[in-house]
Amino acid sequence: MQPLTLTGLIANDVRTTGRDRYLQLAALLEAELRPQGTFEVLLVAEILRANWRLQRYAQADETADTESDRTALDRARSHAHTTIRRNIAELRRLQTDREVESDLGLDLPRLVNLKDFLKLSEAPNPRKAQADSEKEIRKNEPNPVDVAHMESQIYDAIVREQTDQLKTAPQEMKIRTQTPPRNALCGCGSGQKYKRCCGHWSKSPLPQAA
Repeated sequence: MQPLTLTGLIANDVRTTGRDRYLQLAALLEAELRPQGTFEVLLVAEILRANWRLQRYAQADETADTESDRTALDRARSHAHTTIRRNIAELRRLQTDREVESDLGLDLPRLVNLKDFLKLSEAPNPRKAQADSEKEIRKNEPNPVDVAHMESQIYDAIVREQTDQLKTAPQEMKIRTQTPPRNALCGCGSGQKYKRCCGHWSKSPLPQAA
């Protein structure tokens, strides 16, 4: 099957007066836009036809006598301009995608938008994202060896603090804990037994009132 060409596609568009000018316009657009492939040729053909219609509308303006005729021509002219803009934008996208695909070594179908394809290819993989998240969590977890060393240091610090407290306890606490037997001689030198002297209940300090 022969590839579609612009000349073959528009061969029967104009058969009356103006055919030569139409073919000249087609050759000019083909040289300027350089379509490759079926889709690009179809777009250039639509651009050509819209341009030709604009030229015909300009001629019709000279003979438009009523307001309704001028309104219809303005509406048709606006539609032709819209067709040209849209088809040129789509043609530019196809040609840009073709050049980028060539640079990247890709061979995508013409209906695939390269921008959407690249965006999809750059989308994060859920499995990879989960694996990275688990790896980050493990990275932030403390090392068991470090935890054991820290616990050992805390225990040693507690033991040292308790030992220091025992060493610096008030002297009266030692005296209070070293109470002589009740039948032994009182330490005050009175010669009486401790229970009848300093150990007597009357010598104990009264509890303070609340």
